[in-house]
Amino acid sequence: PSKVVTSPSVAEAPINIECTTQDSFETGDHVFVVGKVVHVECSEGALKKGRINIEELGTVGHITSGEFTISSEAVIIE
Repeated sequence: PSKVVTSPSVAEAPINIECTTQDSFETGDHVFVVGKVVHVECSEGALKKGRINIEELGTVGHITSGEFTISSEAVIIE
């Protein structure tokens, strides 16, 4: 269960980020929502040096509609 917000969280997720809605804007046929992070829960090993452990967890990126991408690589741009 979530600690701060009333919506449920996923118990099996390695990281749960709880947010509250600060604002929202209609942008064509989408709604852009601005949130504020109010609580973060991480399982052991989910973070490495204070960052998400990409090597352990991988990433999921939303491309469009029902399309997603999965990666275990991070590219750092300085």
